Amino acid sequence: MIVAKLLRYALSVLFLFSALTKLFALKSVSRSLLAANLVPSYEFGYKMGIVLIAIEALAAIALLFKSWRAGASISLILTSLFVGYGVWRIRAGIGVPCSCFGAILSLSPIQSSILALASWGVSAILVQMVWRPLEI
Repeated sequence: MIVAKLLRYALSVLFLFSALTKLFALKSVSRSLLAANLVPSYEFGYKMGIVLIAIEALAAIALLFKSWRAGASISLILTSLFVGYGVWRIRAGIGVPCSCFGAILSLSPIQSSILALASWGVSAILVQMVWRPLEI
């Protein structure tokens, strides 16, 4: 179970870093959501940014404690959405940089899709361990 613990901690750090950097650049996140035509207004984008930060923080915290099974499930849902968002941006030709990590790190659609897919893979492994533990 050491592998599971390492994967949980790595994913937790990623989500916590993402949530904190978004928190300090919430206006930038809202502008990115608006520029990508994901929200109808800046104000709605701001509110969606807050919701996203809260969910990422919840997943990060849950992954660190006994509730890590719930955290793994939340992570799988979040990363599935992130993969979909990245693929949609690539297919629609939306070149707006992702605000995955607030103003600290801006990712292209391809870069954010690769990161989301890798994170999805880790989440999927953790969820699989919840339902059928592997002997690693």
